[in-house]
Order: sequence, then C-alpha cells, then structure tokens
Amino acid sequence: MILPAIISWLLPMALGVAVGWWQGKEVGEKPGQFFRRLGIAALWTALGTFAIHALWLGALMESTGGIQSLPAWALSWTALTALFWFPVMCISLVIRARRRRREAGLSR
Repeated sequence: MILPAIISWLLPMALGVAVGWWQGKEVGEKPGQFFRRLGIAALWTALGTFAIHALWLGALMESTGGIQSLPAWALSWTALTALFWFPVMCISLVIRARRRRREAGLSR
C-alpha cells in the first residue's frame, strides 16, 4: 500500500520541485517572463505527472482488464495531485529565481 502512495503523491511532488527549480534558473525582469516560466514549468510537470500516473495505473488496470478508462483515470489523478505539486513547484521556482536575482545583484 505504501508503494502506490509514493508513486501517486511523492513522485509528482518531487517532479514539481525539480521542474520548478529548473525553470527558476533564469532571472526574469518582468512579470510576463515570470508567468511564462511558471506556465512552462506547470506544463512540463503536468505532462510528467500524467505519464507517471498512466504508467502505474496502466499496470494496475491491465491486470484487472480495464485499460480503456486509463486516460480518464490518469487525468483525474493528475488533476487531484496538482493540488499538491503545483504549489510546491511554484515555491521552488520562486526560491531559485530570488536566489539568482540576489546573486546577480538585481534584488530590491
């Protein structure tokens, strides 16, 4: 029971932290640049999370014979876990972007 919990909740959160940290590497000057980076990070994390859920749900559903409903289940799990990975992704993006701005001498 612990393995499905790790796969469904912790892997998307770890992916959100990694992608947020990756997208926070550029120092943006304008709010538009920040929201563009945030959108790119959200898209990559959502795609990765959908793939994670499709893989483990696909293995589970294939054993029960219900593979036809896999996309709907993976999408619903991705949306449900987005309640957790999206804020974590935003926090990691902002932390790295602020550190980079401070290092570049751009902070106020």
